[in-house]
Amino acid sequence: MVVTERNIQDGDLPLTAVALVVRRSRIGRWNEVLTAATVVCCLALLAVFVSTNLTGRFDHRTETIQQQFAILAGGPYPINGEPNDVGAYQNRVLFPFVLRLGTSVGIVSVGEWYLLLRLATAAMAFLVVWWLLRAVAQAQPRLAIIGLGLLTYELIFTFSQGWEHPTDFPDIAITGLWVWAALSQRKFAIFFLSLLAAFNRESAAFAGVLWIALYGISSGRSLQPRQIGFGMLLSVASYATVLAIRWSFGGFTAVIDNTNVSDLLQTLPRFGETLRSFLAHPTPWSWPVLLAAMAILPLGWIWANRISLGLREKRMLLAAAAVALLSLPFSSLDEPRDFTTSIVLLIFVAVAAEAGRHHSQPQLDVSRN
Repeated sequence: MVVTERNIQDGDLPLTAVALVVRRSRIGRWNEVLTAATVVCCLALLAVFVSTNLTGRFDHRTETIQQQFAILAGGPYPINGEPNDVGAYQNRVLFPFVLRLGTSVGIVSVGEWYLLLRLATAAMAFLVVWWLLRAVAQAQPRLAIIGLGLLTYELIFTFSQGWEHPTDFPDIAITGLWVWAALSQRKFAIFFLSLLAAFNRESAAFAGVLWIALYGISSGRSLQPRQIGFGMLLSVASYATVLAIRWSFGGFTAVIDNTNVSDLLQTLPRFGETLRSFLAHPTPWSWPVLLAAMAILPLGWIWANRISLGLREKRMLLAAAAVALLSLPFSSLDEPRDFTTSIVLLIFVAVAAEAGRHHSQPQLDVSRN
C-alpha cells in the first residue's frame, strides 16, 4: 500500500499506519538536522582553521583585532604597525559590534572571543548556504554536502592576504539570505536584508543587480520598468546606507577618501601594477592561477549540466557575471575575496542544475516486479 499525505488527511489509514508515517517524518527531520549540524560544524572548523593558522594571518591576529575596534572608533586603522585612514572599511561595523559586546561580558579573553566569533560566523555562513541549497535549489542532502564542499574550496583561495577579514563569513550568510528573498520575490525581505548587509560590506548593493537580472526582462523579452526600478532602489538605498554608516563612524573623510566610487580613478591603475607584478614574478599561486582555479570547477560543473539550466539559473549566471564585472573597478585582482557574491551565485546555479538533472531523469517503476 502506498502511503500519501492525502490518505492521512482523509482518514483512509489505520492509526498504526498514521503513527508510522509521523514517526518516519520526525526521524527524517532529525536526520536532516544532525546531517546539517555535522557538515556545517566540520566545514566551518576547517575554514577557520586554515584561515587562522596561515603564517601571515597568525602573526597579524592581534593587529586584526585592533582593526575591528578601530573601525568603531573611526580610525586610524593599523596596518603593519602604521596608522591608516581606510574609509572603505568604516561601514563594516557588524562584526566589531558583536566583538565589543562579547568582550564587555568578559569570561574569556579578547582573542578567544575573536576566534569564537569567527567560528560562529563561519558556521552561520555554511548553515545558510545549506538551507539555500536544500530549500530553494531542491538539492538532496548528498548534493548539498558537495555544494558546501565546493564553497569551502573557493573560500580557501580567498585567504590570500596576511590579514583576516571578519566580514567575509557574514557576507556569505547575508548574501545567501537575500538570494533566497530575491528568488521568492519577497520585496520587503530583500530590502531589509540589503540594508542589513550595508553594516557588513558594500556588496549589499549587488542585491539590486540580482533582482534586475531575475525580473528586469519578462520571459517575452520585454522590459519591466517597475522591476528594474525596484532593483535600482535596492542598490541605491543599500549603498546610501553604506555611505551614511561611514559618515557616522568616520566622518566626512570616510565618505570621500579611500572609498569606492569617489576613489575610482585612483584604483584603476592598480590593474596595471598587478599585471606587471605577475609578469615580473609569475608563480603557481599568483592571482591569474588562483582566479582560474576558482572559476574552473563551478563553471565546469554548470557546463556539464547546461541542458538542465532553467531560466532562473541562466539569469543568475547573468547576475554573477554582472556582479563580477562591477566588482572589478573596486577590487584588487590578487584579492579573490572581492568576488564572494559571484561565488555564492555560481555555487547555487551549479547545485540547482545538478538537482534539476536528477529530478528530470525518468524513474524506473519496479512496483510490479
